[in-house]
Amino acid sequence: MANYHTNDLAIAADTENMKKVLLNFAANLAANSEETGLDFHDILGLRSAEGMYQAIESALTCYYWLAFSGAPVDEDLSSDNSLGWESSTSSASGYASQVEALERVFSSRFQDADFKFGVRPSGRPMSEEASVELSRYGDRWVIQLYYSTAWEPNSSDIDSFFLGLPEGEYGVAFLDADEYDGYETISVFSGVHHGRALLHDAAEEGEDDSIDSHELWELLKKGRAENRDEIDGLAHLAFNCAVSQWNDWGSWEEPYEDDYDDVDSWLEKLNAPLFNWDNPNEDEFEKISDYVIGVLSTFPFKCEVTGAKYLGRNQNIEHCISGSEVCLKSDWNSPYFKYAGIELFDKEGRSLGNVGGYRNPSEDKRAVFACLLPHIRATVVNVETQSSRGDWRKQAHLDVRLELDPIDLPAVLEEMRSLLKLDPEKRSLSSAVSEED
Repeated sequence: MANYHTNDLAIAADTENMKKVLLNFAANLAANSEETGLDFHDILGLRSAEGMYQAIESALTCYYWLAFSGAPVDEDLSSDNSLGWESSTSSASGYASQVEALERVFSSRFQDADFKFGVRPSGRPMSEEASVELSRYGDRWVIQLYYSTAWEPNSSDIDSFFLGLPEGEYGVAFLDADEYDGYETISVFSGVHHGRALLHDAAEEGEDDSIDSHELWELLKKGRAENRDEIDGLAHLAFNCAVSQWNDWGSWEEPYEDDYDDVDSWLEKLNAPLFNWDNPNEDEFEKISDYVIGVLSTFPFKCEVTGAKYLGRNQNIEHCISGSEVCLKSDWNSPYFKYAGIELFDKEGRSLGNVGGYRNPSEDKRAVFACLLPHIRATVVNVETQSSRGDWRKQAHLDVRLELDPIDLPAVLEEMRSLLKLDPEKRSLSSAVSEED
């Protein structure tokens, strides 16, 4: 069994350069269309970064390992460069040495036989899918991919991606670590990249080092306090996003500060809700109101659906198609979420899963959605049934798009005030659903 090697990539750019990044991903996915089903011509007519991302998101999530290479790269560039690098956290060479030693032992014991053990390629995909997200901060965008490979990063493919990236200005950050040491050592890299070059040939280098999980912990806490809209520099923005996305702390459980018993409790505190949604007082509700106004600007909002492999949902999703309207129901006593859980149901009443994954949306944003459900319409997008994904997939995949009906803001805030005065078990609401023809 191969070691899991975690890869954490973030690319920051302005709108025009982010469209180049997305087109490069699209070109590679389309070059592997027999597996991804993506047609590059469907992307060419799109003009917005968000539209391009929505068009490739499902393929990028489900076939991330095919998104880095496949499209032609300038022959002069590819011939002058050696693709790939050896990560300081790679376990591939150590494993190969163990295999060679094992072959020698068996050959010495059975001298009439020549033993050779097959080793599957390193850098191959190990996670079922990638966690993929496109975010906007002011006039800049950040795309993030978080996934696992075998023993080492898919460095050759990543280098190929940046060789094929058109000239521009991109902030890049890449973190990787291996389970062989419990993810204790993390390789970190960041810089400003101008395209048509290997990843580590960034024009302006930021970080390039190996750090331990304690140091990453400190970077994560520092980054959490930064306002990304105000971060100066694309490389800094990409690095902040990559560090904040890191979620593989392995078996590290030793106390680091008196305030935190272990990583899990520290992460729980790091990602703790900003507000008291159980019984907010008047001052707290005023802060919640300001937060709600900010959340309204994020609509339409798209997020992942989790829990597909439970309660027969894989089978239920077999009946689901992209564009299907679904009903959302809130549960303020859900055992799976800090405050409000939101479950999806199709029009036949079959459960499809829950709204949200790791910090997408946050506990606070999910609570806002739970309060706004009568004004929200939900549509399924990016459906991948379990049967269509192959036997090695454990669960179906789908996302849900939330759209907000026109609202009277003062009236909606008053509705929320009244709702939050109720006991949690009395707060359940359902989303708006079109009437049947």
